[in-house]
Amino acid sequence: MATVCLLTHHNILASHLLPQNDTWARIRRSPDFRREFGVSLFTRMFEFAPAVWGNFPWGRGVKEGESPMQNKEFIPFAMRFVDMFDLAIDMLGPDVDWVEEQLQHLGAKHTSYGLMPKHYTLMGRSLLDTLEEKLGHAFTARHKESWHTIYTFMSVSMMQGAFADLKDTVHQHETTINEMKRFDGRKGASVDV
Repeated sequence: MATVCLLTHHNILASHLLPQNDTWARIRRSPDFRREFGVSLFTRMFEFAPAVWGNFPWGRGVKEGESPMQNKEFIPFAMRFVDMFDLAIDMLGPDVDWVEEQLQHLGAKHTSYGLMPKHYTLMGRSLLDTLEEKLGHAFTARHKESWHTIYTFMSVSMMQGAFADLKDTVHQHETTINEMKRFDGRKGASVDV
């Protein structure tokens, strides 16, 4: 049986934040970093898993040979993602509990977009590859470990929120089904659910 180790805010130390802050500051120095980083990140992700395009509104209905990146909604989306990610990175620090809670809310919201655990893994791989691409030799093994730890914290927090949301949804459906059975039972009929 495999042992699962969930990363929590208790695992994030200053030793992870310092290398991450250094590399993110370098990324932010680019005049159009939101666009450049966002487009590179999602391009990388979709190279790894082209089918994921369909999870995004601007990726649906793309005809054979067309690039979803030509959709006018793609670049603003990629930039909004970088804005959100940048904000989350900025908030990491002494009050990680609050950041964890916000990420859990964000994860719950993302269940409606059809995000699955495999998508978080895919994004993590894309993030590390994009950082390495943008930073070159300045992206050391220590930086990679730091980013891996921080992204794991962020993605696990989001998945915890998503799973809690799904659990609530299942409970609501079970309650509705039981109420339907009781209601139909009073009428003398049975319900196949």
